[in-house]
Order: sequence, then structure tokens, then C-alpha cells
Amino acid sequence: MKLLKFISLLFIFLCLTSCNTDYLNVSDEYTNDLNISSNEIFDMATKGLDLPKFKSLNEDEILDLYALDPSILIDYISNVSQENTSGVEISIFHLKDKTNANEVILGIQRRIKILENDFRTVKQSEYDLITNPYLNTIGNYIIFALHKDIKTFENNLNNIFKII
Repeated sequence: MKLLKFISLLFIFLCLTSCNTDYLNVSDEYTNDLNISSNEIFDMATKGLDLPKFKSLNEDEILDLYALDPSILIDYISNVSQENTSGVEISIFHLKDKTNANEVILGIQRRIKILENDFRTVKQSEYDLITNPYLNTIGNYIIFALHKDIKTFENNLNNIFKII
């Protein structure tokens, strides 16, 4: 069973390496010296946003949903809606080494494709969220969000990283 899971994750990884990342913004103005937890960033970035009841993902769920090895992370927060009726999702990954950024981005792209398939025919409003993700690399953080008020989220993030 583990061999099958490994082979399928390897296949997905190889397929996604050819994915388009044009919507990815990379901010090099921030350095690797940022030292704030993913939880703190989440709390500040979601201030003023209407959020559903979230379920925080554990390491096994990160591996399953993102095909991402948690050992490459200093810390992370990954929240998905408790109910499968919402496409709202916010994840912040704090990397040990920026060279692992592509691995995380590929995992996020994998997750987006899964969500697109899940919501394509079920709920158009949620599908629209998923087709317009926020994905940004800031220093050694990779931030992924699906939310209807992504501008507020982005403004909050800009304020956080200006302070640091």
C-alpha cells in the first residue's frame, strides 16, 4: 500500500512539474531572516475576514492532500473548511530552505486541481474561488489562500511584512 502511494505521489509530482506557474508571485525584497510563525501570520492575515469553521491539517493530511513532506518545513498552518461545501482554504508554509519552494508550489497546484475537480459541477461560487488562488512566496514563506475577499487578505499580508 505504501509503495502504491509512493508511486502515485511520484507520478503526480512528475506530471505537475510541467504545470504553469504564471500566477505565482515571488517577492525577493524580503530576506530569509523573517522569523515569525505561520500561526501568527495566519492570525494577522485573516483579521477582518469572514472564515468558515476550519479544520487544521496534521502532518499525515499535509502529505495526503498536498503530497508534501512536512520535514522540509519549520512550521506550517493549513486550514481547510470543515464542511465540504466551502472552497475557502488558507495555508502558510514556513520553509527550512528556500530551495524547497518548488516542491511546495507543486503540492499546492496539485491541491488546486483536486479542488477544481471537486467543485466544478457542485458549486459555481466556490469553483470561482478555486480558479483564482492567491499564491505567493515571501522570503522563506509560501502562502496559499482561496477566499472571496482575497484583497483584504493580501493587504493584511503586505502590512505584516512591512512591519517585520
